Amino acid sequence: MYLLGSQMKSRCVQQLLKGLKQLLVRGLCICVIMLCLTGPVFSTDWGAENSKYLLVTKKALEWIENESSMVFVDIRGKNKYDKVHIPDSIQVDPRFLAEKKFLKNKKVVIIYGGINIGQAVAIGKEAILKGFSSIHVLWGGLAAWKEAGKRVIGTGPIESGIYGISPLELHNALQERTPLYVIDTRSSAEFDKCSIDGSINVQIFCTCGNLSQAFRDHLSKQIARVRKTHEYFPIVLLDRSGECKSAIHDLRRDKGLKQVFYLRGGMNAYQDFRKNMKKILAGKRQLGRMRVKQCP
Repeated sequence: MYLLGSQMKSRCVQQLLKGLKQLLVRGLCICVIMLCLTGPVFSTDWGAENSKYLLVTKKALEWIENESSMVFVDIRGKNKYDKVHIPDSIQVDPRFLAEKKFLKNKKVVIIYGGINIGQAVAIGKEAILKGFSSIHVLWGGLAAWKEAGKRVIGTGPIESGIYGISPLELHNALQERTPLYVIDTRSSAEFDKCSIDGSINVQIFCTCGNLSQAFRDHLSKQIARVRKTHEYFPIVLLDRSGECKSAIHDLRRDKGLKQVFYLRGGMNAYQDFRKNMKKILAGKRQLGRMRVKQCP
């Protein structure tokens, strides 16, 4: 009887441990799935760390627009500035902003393009260290200004000038760990073969630059899911080679989407950019070795 009781206890313990193990595995799987569906490419701690440099609300936009002593400093390139910019803003090369003495006692708001907030915050921090009395970065940059219904001046296609980003801009944002979501709209086979770390795959089929209504609704639902948890994070949509650019423009206009950008040239352009970068780096390393060998 004693042995029988011991065996029964042992079986009960084993079954209990087995049940706990199954619960833990299921819980872990659920957590992983939730992270894949809702998690950003990078940590949200980035925003908290840099919050004192950022203005994120519509109320803040109204405040800075009505502040007479405010100076809008656009750190985009001159070509982009000439195509579209905020009225009365000035274009400054970001490398030399901290050296502009006439701005040191002004209330400066840095305006950036696309998803380059990491660069803008770094420039703002440098300016503070150089003695600037008041400097902020407008979260969302020029796109946020336009989306708030504020006036812009443009000589070219304004939508394209604001919402299209280059492979270099995406690369820099990823290197700077800028908080963003990347939604890859290619097929699952293409996504599995090659994709950006942390991106999510939402398949849409785009032909001749057109999206069916069903795919428009599907994609907008995925974007809305992201927006529930991270209102201000930029979302980058990429396709195979940029063929869906016009469809993405239409989708943003029809659905009222904000902070949604498209990658110019799609994944093909990004892969070409990465290959060229590797060649350049390899060439520099080779040149460095040659110089070392030639040293006396």
